[in-house]
Amino acid sequence: MTEHEMGGTYVFWQPTDSVGISTVDKQHQKLFFLINSLYTAICSNPHNIKIEKAIGELVYYTEYHFETEKSYLKHLPDFAAHEIQHADFSKKILHFVDEYQSQPQEILLYDMISFLSAWLRNHIQGTDIQQFTLYQQKHTPPSSNNTN
Repeated sequence: MTEHEMGGTYVFWQPTDSVGISTVDKQHQKLFFLINSLYTAICSNPHNIKIEKAIGELVYYTEYHFETEKSYLKHLPDFAAHEIQHADFSKKILHFVDEYQSQPQEILLYDMISFLSAWLRNHIQGTDIQQFTLYQQKHTPPSSNNTN
């Protein structure tokens, strides 16, 4: 039995993925979990009803997560670009879903998993960490080192 046939963990959240905000880190961890759940469903049977459920949950939770990020970051100067990345991601996922629903193919599912995991990791490591660092700098009171 190959690793693909067994399912399991496809992508891991790592401490280097932390943005320093517990709520967001937990949501990122859940996104990794949902990608792994989809991967497991695909590996168990690529024509399984669990796949559609896993995709639906992932799409829903991703939108929920994007709204959480927006609540933190919406006042930062570069947030418009961040939001465009989120919108592009959502369009790409919906495109995968439409393609899969019109012509279910196993290769499309593996392409989706590959895209999801790479995009999430790259987005966290690039945009999210940068934006949340800026957020924390703007929302951390300056330390008082007065020696008066």
